[in-house]
Amino acid sequence: MKTVNSYAVAPAATQKGESRKLEVIDCRTLAVTFSNQKLFVTHQSAANFGTGLRGCTKWYRFNVGLGTEVDETIGFTNFDCYYPAIASNLNGDASLSMAYSGATEYASIIHAGCKISETGVGGAQYIIGGLAGYFEDYGQGRNRWGDYFGSSVDWWDGLSFYGVGQYAKTTNQWQCQIWRSNYKPSYVFSVAAASGQLTGTTTLSATLTRSDTSAPLAGYSVPFSISGTYVGSGTTNASGVATFVYAIPFQVPTTRTISCSLDEDGTFNAGSGSAVLTIQKANTAVYIYNSSPTAGTTQPLYQYLYRTTDNTYVNGESLEFWVDGALRGNATMVSNLATFNFAVPIAWQGVKSMWGYYPGNTYYNASVDYGGTMTVYRPTQHNRWDAEARRTESGTMWVQYLDYNGVPIVNGDVY
Repeated sequence: MKTVNSYAVAPAATQKGESRKLEVIDCRTLAVTFSNQKLFVTHQSAANFGTGLRGCTKWYRFNVGLGTEVDETIGFTNFDCYYPAIASNLNGDASLSMAYSGATEYASIIHAGCKISETGVGGAQYIIGGLAGYFEDYGQGRNRWGDYFGSSVDWWDGLSFYGVGQYAKTTNQWQCQIWRSNYKPSYVFSVAAASGQLTGTTTLSATLTRSDTSAPLAGYSVPFSISGTYVGSGTTNASGVATFVYAIPFQVPTTRTISCSLDEDGTFNAGSGSAVLTIQKANTAVYIYNSSPTAGTTQPLYQYLYRTTDNTYVNGESLEFWVDGALRGNATMVSNLATFNFAVPIAWQGVKSMWGYYPGNTYYNASVDYGGTMTVYRPTQHNRWDAEARRTESGTMWVQYLDYNGVPIVNGDVY
């Protein structure tokens, strides 16, 4: 037999929105459970917390053969709590559920808990608040409430708890609520933002820690998803960091969501995290071939375009051909080559600058190759040439030589 602190029969519970109080139970034992050589007991009681007698909860934890470890009263200055229930898990942690109301609170549900290493609940948490006043005596003159609340262990892990209770849903109507709770820490993910070019690669990274100590978790397989689609996984190292090299598919450059998550297990609650993946246009490069035409001929000029992310030719794009500082034309790249037929002016001679340019589009960045040269040679022979001679007033003979196109030959040799 164990002696405990005094207790008393609770008065009817005050409620918001209804002057008629809720009838609660007497101080009989309502719930008893046993685990880890410890006995857990709870019942209704009453105590004065400074504003008169209020309904409260008494609960105890007895260590078999050693005595009372916990003898606690859970109560509030301006509120009543009643109909308590208790359960204990494999670790010896306790979970209590109970009703709660007052002049400023409809009939609601609260929850309290105490770990095996603790000697009191240290407060209570809301489960759900009531929404209306309640009175229903079914002609018997007793506005009874809540026979009974419940708490039990979830034997899936032997650590979590289920609670059940009722609250005032609408005027004169009640509704049950079921919830689940535990003391397990949660997985915590810190996902790093990433960026990369389409058709390239980027490294996805996430750090996994535990919520109670913030310690890193090593050796866990972390799945990575992009906008809800699984793309791969990585294993956390000693610092809790997991990485995965993601090959970015060809798509319109935009932003996507990187997400990581792990489901609840026997040690941890579920956890997740997310960050933004910024997908950029792919960089490109053009290469223009040097050319050595003869003046006055038509010469094919060549260049090609490729993306630098994977060194792949990009066919179907229009490339510009620039010679001697001016745009001379463009051509579409087909079969890995863009070809433009250029009529070389007859008067050209020597080295001319030449470059290729790609203006870019929705998927690709612009690029240019300034390194091309055109070396223009004079014709080696002419099919005909003409000379026009005139005498000046001073008596000097003036002669103008014309090439086979009728263009004057300037500072050139005539054969």
